[in-house]
Amino acid sequence: MKKVLVLLIISYPFVASFGLQPKWRFNLDGGMGYLLSSYSADKKSMTDLGFDPKKVDDYYNKFNLGFQGNADIQRMFNRNWGAGIKYSFFVTNASLFEPAYWGFTPVKVGMEETMYINYVGPSIHVRSFIDQGKSLLITSTASLGFAHYKDNSKVYGMGISFPEYHYAPFLTNNIPINATSSSWGLDWGVGLEYFLSPEFSLGMDMGFFYSSFNDFNIKIDNDYTFNSKDVEINVARVYVSLGLRMYLY
Repeated sequence: MKKVLVLLIISYPFVASFGLQPKWRFNLDGGMGYLLSSYSADKKSMTDLGFDPKKVDDYYNKFNLGFQGNADIQRMFNRNWGAGIKYSFFVTNASLFEPAYWGFTPVKVGMEETMYINYVGPSIHVRSFIDQGKSLLITSTASLGFAHYKDNSKVYGMGISFPEYHYAPFLTNNIPINATSSSWGLDWGVGLEYFLSPEFSLGMDMGFFYSSFNDFNIKIDNDYTFNSKDVEINVARVYVSLGLRMYLY
């Protein structure tokens, strides 16, 4: 009897996860994302303004890499699939400055930028056990929904030019430029999940997110606001994340 009891305790996560049908799945994870855009036109514009090409490359290499997070809730209809809601966010920032002087006085010339991408949409989640002990899963989640773009920049010592707006002050200082936009988005990921108990598991995901924006509301210096459709920004990225899953039965 004692041997049977010990065996049941050791195999509890596997037996329980195999025998029970979860009703709800919750997921929280975080990791790193990498933007796939080359920003070739932006790089050329920066170097044409006199910025060091190496510093420009470093700026965009840093800007492409950011923090990624996900939150999911799915209603499981059987052991292998469910549907629910997915939320994700991505944030990245970078800065670029060149040494400059007005006479003998050093001045700050350059820019700093922070970009936020938020996404929410319905999702479909599928999974399959890949071991006999029923403790290891391969999973996939796909979602199509709403994406929101926000970019906060500050410009130092440079003029600002848009088709709708031109500002070329003498030695500008700390002028904020805020841009927002909305569009549809697509998120798809695959991963591995290991059960620690019937209720909790650890997971690792690799995924792809896509969205593109071309209708921007732009505010300059917290004063002048206008709409611009002259630029399209692609924020496609790949990501890797680690997280915790919880199941309710």
